[in-house]
Amino acid sequence: MLRSLVRCAQRAKAHLPTDKKGRWAAPPMFVGHPDPVSNLRPVVYGATEESRAAPSNPTHPYSLAEFSLPSKAGKGARHGLFARHLERLEQRLEAAQLQARLQSFWLDQFNQRFWTDNNVRFQRAVAEYESTSKLVVGKAPLDDVAPFYREWLAVNGVRLRNYNRTLWVSTAHVVASQLLFALLLRYMRCIAWIASEH
Repeated sequence: MLRSLVRCAQRAKAHLPTDKKGRWAAPPMFVGHPDPVSNLRPVVYGATEESRAAPSNPTHPYSLAEFSLPSKAGKGARHGLFARHLERLEQRLEAAQLQARLQSFWLDQFNQRFWTDNNVRFQRAVAEYESTSKLVVGKAPLDDVAPFYREWLAVNGVRLRNYNRTLWVSTAHVVASQLLFALLLRYMRCIAWIASEH
């Protein structure tokens, strides 16, 4: 069933109205410079195609493109049925796209916050260890600083395991929401293609 849905979506891609193609295109993502504390390269999310293409009206506080217009009556009951179904699908697709983006944003911020906090704690522990032991962690032989690393992992092991568990679960949620969005988009393209054939 999934294969036939993908084939249908590939044929239907050309039948999706042109204003919808840009609307559902994935916004560009860029990789930023490494954060000096967390050492992570943050993901910089670009604007969606729709928001970049929307003309701005300085006299109007809202974009009129935010509000959908009621659909015009189609040719016959069957066409109207497809149009109503497409409208409902479009609403579900908007919700799925928003959910996928928000979960991705949350996961990126979660990683950034965790590693910033973790590295601050680690540097504080290194400074404390160096002041009491007279060893420089980065330059001393590993055998001499092994007790420090062992203690660090013993003290922070639960927190690191909780992070790993949350990371795995959140990543699965992000993948599932993006998969749902992709499947809904392909299904909508199939329905649009079927509607254009009738």
